Amino acid sequence: MALTGLIELVRRQRTMLPNAAVESALIELEGSTPGRFVEDFGSTLATRAVEKQKRTFEDPVVWAEDRGISLWGRCDCDQCGGWRPEAAEDQIAIWESLRDHRETYVHSAFGTGKTFSGAGLCTWWMDTFSPAIVLTTSGIFVQVRRQMWKDIRKLHAELGLDGECHTVHWNVTPEHYAQGFSTNQIEEMHGFHGAAVLFIIDEAQSERCRAAFDAADRILTGPNDALLAICNPIRKNCVPYERLRENRGNHVRISALDCLAYQDAHPIRASGLHELVSWTWMEEVASHWPASSAKYRIHVHGLYAESDDEYVFPPDLVEESMIRWDELAKEERLFVVSGEDGTIRAKAKPDQVGVDVAGAGADETIHADRYGNEAIAFSFREGKTNHSEHRKRCVARHRNVSSFHYCWDASGEGSGTYDELREAGIPIDRFTGGGLPVDRNLYADRLTEAYFALKNFVLNGGALPRSRDLKQQLQAVEAKEVDRTITIGKGRSSYKMETTVLKINKDDMRKQLKTSPDEADACALAVAPVKSALRRRGFRRHSRG
Repeated sequence: MALTGLIELVRRQRTMLPNAAVESALIELEGSTPGRFVEDFGSTLATRAVEKQKRTFEDPVVWAEDRGISLWGRCDCDQCGGWRPEAAEDQIAIWESLRDHRETYVHSAFGTGKTFSGAGLCTWWMDTFSPAIVLTTSGIFVQVRRQMWKDIRKLHAELGLDGECHTVHWNVTPEHYAQGFSTNQIEEMHGFHGAAVLFIIDEAQSERCRAAFDAADRILTGPNDALLAICNPIRKNCVPYERLRENRGNHVRISALDCLAYQDAHPIRASGLHELVSWTWMEEVASHWPASSAKYRIHVHGLYAESDDEYVFPPDLVEESMIRWDELAKEERLFVVSGEDGTIRAKAKPDQVGVDVAGAGADETIHADRYGNEAIAFSFREGKTNHSEHRKRCVARHRNVSSFHYCWDASGEGSGTYDELREAGIPIDRFTGGGLPVDRNLYADRLTEAYFALKNFVLNGGALPRSRDLKQQLQAVEAKEVDRTITIGKGRSSYKMETTVLKINKDDMRKQLKTSPDEADACALAVAPVKSALRRRGFRRHSRG
């Protein structure tokens, strides 16, 4: 019986302790009497197992190692001689920060495993605390469902953890669960109070996440509660940056260069890590950005740009705008998507139609219709343009829908067609990108003014067409401050003043994209301020015609 009991105890405890621990316990009990050997042996092993479990569950990094989850970061192996991040921190620092701090804010470059860390820490929290609640949200719900919760479901299955894990819900008991929310459901997030609540906000730089931070302040009132906010430092106008300035919570910055350096030092171990940034991306994409540019600071170093205006269209801002466009497209109130290329058939009358006219090469002629402050949609597009047919089409459309006016790209091939439409009495504004802006105190030219008008349109809730090309083109928009002398007043009382204005260089956009940003230009024209004299004169002729 004693031998059978010993075998059973060893079999039970071997899952919790390595062979070395078993041997150590046997050696320790060599002097035990035969009658008490089994009891003493089991008690010793159980004590060590409890101690090991306590260390494991208290430290998420030890827990990850125990569960076979690989993280990149500090290492003391002989292979690399003690690798450490050079300037920023590492993935391990995120896990340690949640262990040691009530609030953790992660400001990271792209592709460093930060979203996977959020999923892993959610899993650790659910496996460690009981009862426990984990709430996750993001500025984009697709990110919740397809990124973080994809990893949570995978870890739940691989580790064989308790409960049932579904698309965005993991339930163990009524008091022990995890739930993913969209930011549209934030107002419903109340009453979540338990022994330990973890609130994870992914894409925390999004404007939509401000309400999530307010909800976290209401919910996280217990002694064991914690907040994990994960963001890309795309813009300073966000809660993580504001709390960085306030010195609230613990802040972790992760650089893509450190992530790449770790992969170089540990090529075998790095092959098993989760979807990290690659040297291919670094060499083929990021290397084309100047090291001092806003993009390089954000995407590579994980640093904020010097000013928000350097990065005119943050990716999350554009994606949120396109999500709103998807919702409007389903409503079919303003327009119906009718073409395979995303063009629409209008159901409402547009207020302004921006027309970017094709030049040489692969340029396209694109019409972008603006419907008040709600949306922009592409109503027409073609490659090589027959300008005579194009003019006839514009005249015919305006006769059918006479409430809008054109903002026409007349800087190149479109100049002749503009003159013909103007003579025909069509309300039309001549737009040349290098011309004088309406607000000369802020912008260097009309192109810059138009793009910032487009940014304000998006910030105020306007929807942009769902288009991969448009998203890429808007990411290429960068503004710089340039010196300018402006004249204040008129006549003898006027005086000159040195100032700085914003300027967008379209040649830089073309170099980066290796093509013309036709879709972005058309959208900018759709919201560009129209010079009032031209607009009034156009409508007056039209009313007489």
